[in-house]
Amino acid sequence: MRDYYKKIANFAASRKFFYTIVVLMLIEGCWIALSSRYPMAFDEAFHLGAIKLYAQHISPWWNGQPIDADVLGAISRDPSYIYHWLMSFPYRLINEVFHDTIRQVIVLRLINVAIFACGLFVCRKLLLKATSSNALVNLALLFLVLTPVIPSLAGQINYDNLLFVLVPSALLLALLFVEQLRDKKQFNLRLLGSLSVLCLLTSLVKYAFLPIFLVIASFVLFSIYKTYRASNRHLGKDLKIGYNSLSRLSKISLAVGLVLSSIIFLERYGMNAIRYHTPLPECNQVLSIDRCQSYGPWKRNHDILRSKGQPYSGTVHFTTLTFAQHWIYVLYRSLFYVLNGPDSSYTVGEPLLLPAKIAVLVFGAGLSCLVGYWRQIFRSNYARILLAGTVVVYAGVLWLQNYADYLHLGQPVALQGRYLVPILAPLNLLIGIAIARATKSYKKAQVILAAVVIFLFLQGGGIVTFIVRSDDTWYIDNSRSVHVNRVVQPTVKQLVIGE
Repeated sequence: MRDYYKKIANFAASRKFFYTIVVLMLIEGCWIALSSRYPMAFDEAFHLGAIKLYAQHISPWWNGQPIDADVLGAISRDPSYIYHWLMSFPYRLINEVFHDTIRQVIVLRLINVAIFACGLFVCRKLLLKATSSNALVNLALLFLVLTPVIPSLAGQINYDNLLFVLVPSALLLALLFVEQLRDKKQFNLRLLGSLSVLCLLTSLVKYAFLPIFLVIASFVLFSIYKTYRASNRHLGKDLKIGYNSLSRLSKISLAVGLVLSSIIFLERYGMNAIRYHTPLPECNQVLSIDRCQSYGPWKRNHDILRSKGQPYSGTVHFTTLTFAQHWIYVLYRSLFYVLNGPDSSYTVGEPLLLPAKIAVLVFGAGLSCLVGYWRQIFRSNYARILLAGTVVVYAGVLWLQNYADYLHLGQPVALQGRYLVPILAPLNLLIGIAIARATKSYKKAQVILAAVVIFLFLQGGGIVTFIVRSDDTWYIDNSRSVHVNRVVQPTVKQLVIGE
């Protein structure tokens, strides 16, 4: 029996299991890409529209905004544009091969699935810096891809997919730099320069990366300060050694990369701050109110503000505490339901019972263990400290932004679980480490617990919720896609407890 448990544990820690997770994610993402109607939720129409706009404009910069781009908001000053600009290049080729929108959408969706899959490989390397347990890392990634929002996101045209690759890449580079600084006594300018370029560019993929940028910068600077304060080493001398160790090509490449990334970063965030006194201007600060009426999110907020304070305006009253409770519930729930697009008025497919409830139990138990064993978990482990800091700061800034919007508008808006995707893998790992620490003396119990949780999570995890909750209005206008989903749905319902 001991050998049986050991074999299960060894498989959970193996690269084969990780590759199984990647294949599972690819199947899920491709299922959504090939099955779901365009546009789905998560602003898919906006992203395709922005890609098409940049496909007509070789430069990422604008002298002025075209009138027909107003439906995309003040896109000429939007700092979250690198994804759209980069995707405009494959779109140019796709547009030459396929002339109908649906085929173009499917190809772009499949590219996004591939991008997200690449993120799993980077995530694995990052998480392994925080633990020596391959099994815990694999389980953290398994529960990530079994979260219903993940395949829905990966199978759509969305900049969050590129962000999923770049966030762990930046965190990994930061850890590698600090690792060499502390352990190998090397000030690696190549790593630091690459990290700086990556962070500047990632900030232009989505502005939500800015809090993570702050965490990374603080982590690196504090590590440099602590290292040189506690030793006889001289920063200036190490910088000179690091610079001299670079090849001529490396020096030129880093210099060019830093200059270009700084210029395009300042062109958006810096110029916005100068012109509009904020790095993230509202649409009406850049365009007229009439032009902004074409942009859905701005119009929604504008209409809410106009009705604020009027009787029966739909205003919801929260205290800080009740808003925090509401925020947690909405984000948690939206990680586990599925959402159709505007053609069906964003029909919601309710969460399936078991994965949603199991997630609450596991998260609650893990958080309790994290609090109880925090000294042992974080002592002298700067990788875990970085991951925890990233999770806390990112989630905290997201909450503050949502709360500020509520105070401004009088209604909670833009509360979506998908915004947590950049921190889900680190969060899953920290929860797993905490539970493993609490059950350290019960190896068999750990295997049994993991097996039971995985089985119950599969009762609605991944694309299962989409398959069970969708109907013909959710599917792409393709008879084969509709037929496959119709055939598979009854079988899947038979396998899901309670369905």
